[in-house]
Amino acid sequence: NELWQYGTDKKISKLNFSLSQSPIDFAVYGNFYFINASDNQILKAKKNGATFSEPRPWIKINSPLNQPVGIGIDGNIFVVDSVNKIYKFYGGKLENFMDTIIEPKPQQITKIFTSAETKYLYLFDPAAKRIVVLNKEGELTKQYLFETLENINDFTVNEKNKKIYLTSGSKIYKVDLTHL
Repeated sequence: NELWQYGTDKKISKLNFSLSQSPIDFAVYGNFYFINASDNQILKAKKNGATFSEPRPWIKINSPLNQPVGIGIDGNIFVVDSVNKIYKFYGGKLENFMDTIIEPKPQQITKIFTSAETKYLYLFDPAAKRIVVLNKEGELTKQYLFETLENINDFTVNEKNKKIYLTSGSKIYKVDLTHL
């Protein structure tokens, strides 16, 4: 598993490291952060000029993760695992985060989205055709249900423009964010 970059010069080049396993998910916040299910660890590849360091374990304690499936970063790192538990980390250490009760219970959250530009966490539960919105303390804010869409496979959020963008097959849907 290798990481490649598409440069401003429109050339593709291989970065100076490879991953021993395929990442389940990754996020970028100046550096690259990867998760994989086998070692329940967050790996960090530190940006060093135009290159990146070899990925190293980032969690500084015994990892509480249990088969992580998604990662989002806003300065804190949020990880959701295979049993829909959300973990919050800062500086490689576990932080307190509310155990949120979501009803109906998520079938399987597969992605968590946040950024420094967003006020909320967005959780993707594709089997239930919904996106769950939490504030960054973990309190349930809103749920968006997309009953008529089939095979939703990904999403992103633009809070500034108050939109969610969903992909379903070869189509991209734009949905208004009503909680902002």
